[in-house]
Amino acid sequence: MKLSIIIPVYNVEKYLRRCINSILNQKKFKFEKDSIEVLLINDGSPDNCHIIIDEYVDKYDFIKGFYKTNGGLSDARNFGLEQATGDYIWFIDSDDWIDEESLYTLSQELENSEIEVLEFDYSMKYNSEDNKLFLNPYYSKIKTNIISGKELLKLYGYSISVTNKIFKRETLLNNDFSLPKDRLSDDTVPVLKLLLE
Repeated sequence: MKLSIIIPVYNVEKYLRRCINSILNQKKFKFEKDSIEVLLINDGSPDNCHIIIDEYVDKYDFIKGFYKTNGGLSDARNFGLEQATGDYIWFIDSDDWIDEESLYTLSQELENSEIEVLEFDYSMKYNSEDNKLFLNPYYSKIKTNIISGKELLKLYGYSISVTNKIFKRETLLNNDFSLPKDRLSDDTVPVLKLLLE
């Protein structure tokens, strides 16, 4: 099983290393070519993100850098999905970070069952220094029971966005999954539609 992590990059040089390092500093997870790929999608970022991307691409063979003209968050995510080769897709925002046992816990969960969408918890961290709110996905409450998307919505409601879910790539492709450009909360409707299939 291979996981593709798609990270859109735009104007985040202050946070990008923290995001990437949170992936690299995972406990128990084995970083092998056939287990993971990290796709850094530079969406025409005007700052020094390109230097950071090149630094990691040169050092790690499972990290890939892509450069495109600015099209917005959705466009970068869609582009990343087109480039991804993994069995599963995880969209992570470049100013967020993941818990240190996330990849191990999630890969165990995905390998042991036929899951199309895996949803998990997250915490919100407020940084008073720059008045910014971050997401920090974590996985202490994973339940191994498999339910339909409709049942998930009925029992728990809709939770946040694409960033706290891992999707089977085949499911996304079979349902022509795409995020609309230039819309606030661009991922809400496509993810809801997918869960209702």
